[in-house]
Amino acid sequence: MNRTSLATRLLRRWHKQLGLLAAAFFAYLALTGLFLNHSELVDPDSTPINAPWLMTWYGLKTEVPANGFRVDGLLFVASDEVWVWSGKALKPGHGQALGAARNADQLWIATNSELDLFQIDGHLVDRIERDFLPAFPLRRFGTLDGRLIVETGRGAFSTTDGIAWVPLTVGAKVSWSRIQPLSDAEKTSLEPLFAPSLTLERIIADVHSGRIFGRYGMLVTDALAASLLLLVGSGIWMYFKSPRGRRRQFGHARHHDSKKP
Repeated sequence: MNRTSLATRLLRRWHKQLGLLAAAFFAYLALTGLFLNHSELVDPDSTPINAPWLMTWYGLKTEVPANGFRVDGLLFVASDEVWVWSGKALKPGHGQALGAARNADQLWIATNSELDLFQIDGHLVDRIERDFLPAFPLRRFGTLDGRLIVETGRGAFSTTDGIAWVPLTVGAKVSWSRIQPLSDAEKTSLEPLFAPSLTLERIIADVHSGRIFGRYGMLVTDALAASLLLLVGSGIWMYFKSPRGRRRQFGHARHHDSKKP
């Protein structure tokens, strides 16, 4: 047996074993890839996953803010990603929360960059952004005789609808929304609402790339990708070294020579 034949036999053996691993890897990539390509069918970006064991795996912990705003005996608490009003999660806005005010069946929440209007049940109605604010950024938020008041670098302004703004008289006694510390009981009751979560799409993307297994997961994925390249290369090599491949290559050469004058 010549050296080329021995190398071909050894390579064919490794090619088969590597093929089994590649098949599993292809199935892994195909399933996760199909999900990512057709994610709109299940709206994974709006599907939060907060399984405790998975959040621990990601190194995420529940962090309840130490302070909040009290409005008519009800509590508004905000973090960068979670807003809670009276025990209900709201769709969070942008910027640092400055306070909240209740007006009939409406809830107004101000940040330093916008004014957000919710129904009292927590449904978002409108976001009033900087183009419709009297000045930017906002510094304080409060109420006066049923009107909403914002304080800015250009002074204080009042409104009843968040659109039409009127300069506020200097010295007016505004009831400013003030942040207050939460009790231990309040923090405990808020823990389920501030528990960390990730979207299903983020998790599937991490599974697809191997990032869910940390740095070593990405290295394993890279190694498997390299093994696929090796599998392709070995398959091409064995094909051209096989009798069928040599016959086709020889036949092509003869056909090329026959065309020469």
